[in-house]
Amino acid sequence: MITDVCVPLSNLADLIAKSRAEMDTSPVVCAIIAHAGDGNFHTCILFDPSKEEERQEAERLNHFMVYTALAMEGTCSGEHGVGTGKMKVFHSYFSMLFYLEYGFANALSNKLSGQRLF
Repeated sequence: MITDVCVPLSNLADLIAKSRAEMDTSPVVCAIIAHAGDGNFHTCILFDPSKEEERQEAERLNHFMVYTALAMEGTCSGEHGVGTGKMKVFHSYFSMLFYLEYGFANALSNKLSGQRLF
């Protein structure tokens, strides 16, 4: 499984460290490849797809990185897009975006007119 996540540069080292620590305790083989200039990094998680426990572990690691990136003001994909593997996390991602946009809209409304938009 090859996947990627992206966070603001100020959070990248922390996300890589947390991801590496999680991968180091995993029974599957993992590698991190980063091009740190844009806050994006990739992981390669090697597992045998015929072994259900390895597939589940690969998905667990992917979800760990995705949800950790989202908690660090990041996104679930830096440049590879969203395939079937990340569709499961889109609800969380868009719920978080809506919350941020809703808060921004209300803050802007309060500054401009003193009235709430919603």
